[in-house]
Amino acid sequence: MLLALLLCGTLAAQDAPRQLNTVDAAKLRKSVDRSKADSSEAAARQTEAWRQQQALRQQQAALDDQEAAWEEEPEPVQQPTPGFAEILAHGMGVFQDEMAKKNAEQAAANARLAQIRAQAEVADRERERQRRQQELEARQRQQQIAQQQVAAQARVADTAAQQARERELRENAAAERQRLLTQQQQATAERQARERADAQARQQAEQQRLASEKASAERERKAQAERVQGLRQAEQGLRAGFSGRAATCIGGGKDVLYLQTSRPTKTGCRVSFEARCPGTPSGAGVRFSQANYVGGSCQGLGDNIRIGAMACAAEQVQVTMTQADCGSNG
Repeated sequence: MLLALLLCGTLAAQDAPRQLNTVDAAKLRKSVDRSKADSSEAAARQTEAWRQQQALRQQQAALDDQEAAWEEEPEPVQQPTPGFAEILAHGMGVFQDEMAKKNAEQAAANARLAQIRAQAEVADRERERQRRQQELEARQRQQQIAQQQVAAQARVADTAAQQARERELRENAAAERQRLLTQQQQATAERQARERADAQARQQAEQQRLASEKASAERERKAQAERVQGLRQAEQGLRAGFSGRAATCIGGGKDVLYLQTSRPTKTGCRVSFEARCPGTPSGAGVRFSQANYVGGSCQGLGDNIRIGAMACAAEQVQVTMTQADCGSNG
């Protein structure tokens, strides 16, 4: 009873201006009852624990007295039994914690209510803005409808004249299309005629060009054939008219032989020779050649065409022209 009076006094002192409703009063009574029950239960648990501790110490003391009588067992520390004041203070602490939680919950609820009111105001302003926007759009649509009606009436009033103008425009357009079509057909016919004439002219020019190229190629072929035939005849005449011997030249070495020939009928050819001693078969002798052949001589009347050393005397050496090329391959 005293705890309830103290709790009520504390509540009146802490929150006097606030009026509790039935739900809050019921919650408060429930919290006080729970605090009292918790305090009583805590006191009972503490008392029971103290008693168990005392019993254990007594048993330990008896055992120690039996095993070692000369050892002096220290007196157990007496745990004080929690009094009413401690229990009341604990209850007051629990009550204050509950009141603090209640105040925090109330503050959070007030904050949520303020946020909800702010959101509601924002929503109201947005709905008002949308309503005004809808009214403005409705007025604009009405104005557009009125303008469209006026324009429709004007179009209806001008339909006859417009239809006449459209018929005239269609007729003029049809006539213009026909004129353009005729003009296009004439232009196409003229273009096709020009293209045919140009194609015939190009064909004739191409035929003439091909005929000219063919005639030129034929003349070139004949000229080339005549030139080659002339070169062949010159090469044959050069080989047929060749006469030469081996000789030593002053300053050319004692055993070194050089070619002495007659003047050729055609100069500037590339010729090949073979020098053989008696008894040497054809193809097994000493081979040598001379480009731009103008004849061979050590006297300054021809080229110094060196044969080299031979196994026989110069008078016994036989020299033949094996090949002559005067440009038939070039």
